[in-house]
Amino acid sequence: MVVRHAATESPSRKSARRAHLELRLGLLSVCLLGACERLDGPTGGLVVVVETDLALPKDIDQIRLEVKRPDHVILAVEHLVGEGQLLLPAEFRIAPAGDDQPVLIHGIALSQGKPRIERSAITPIPRSRLGMLRLPFNFLCDGTANEDGSSNCGLEQTCKQGACAPAIVAEDELPTYTAGPGAIGENGVPRGGNCFDVHACFESRAEPSSTSTAAASATAGRRPRALERGHRAATRQPRAV
Repeated sequence: MVVRHAATESPSRKSARRAHLELRLGLLSVCLLGACERLDGPTGGLVVVVETDLALPKDIDQIRLEVKRPDHVILAVEHLVGEGQLLLPAEFRIAPAGDDQPVLIHGIALSQGKPRIERSAITPIPRSRLGMLRLPFNFLCDGTANEDGSSNCGLEQTCKQGACAPAIVAEDELPTYTAGPGAIGENGVPRGGNCFDVHACFESRAEPSSTSTAAASATAGRRPRALERGHRAATRQPRAV
């Protein structure tokens, strides 16, 4: 039997091999770092924030959201809302379409299968940043949805703060997205946030003055309606698009 002895590697050869390995590892680190920077860099898109000031599921128990272009549907989802279901606010991320052509974002809030509130926006999806669009289903716009889910405000119109207004939203009107209570989960799947406690808000109200009492008596029994064009709430809320 022939016994072969491994050749002893010289110190200079060991040093050369080590230097070569360190160089390869260094290049690999640079490549991986560059890949991470590209993944973490700014990307375009739009986050649609669906929210409400109504009680879930007492007032609304279901929402529908559709995002579409003239030639195809980008997103079509339907969720039950309330405890044990999707909580609001919830966020839906829309990827950029590759051009500046506006998309139609159409949302409906339902109660027991009947449409109650319609909200929509016509806007381009930002390509160089992540924009944000709020789509609130609020009390002031209750009764604005037709039976087929369309808006009773008319073509390219929607309810905003209790009055009919144009649904068109320019890209520069879209704020840059910042993560909120309904932050986006994996793969753009919405993750619900905390519900706004309307009852707690009313319980903590201040005692009305004689002036406000008189004003309230004059409007007792009247309910805000989006169809009353030009109507504005006495106390304006922050502008929502």
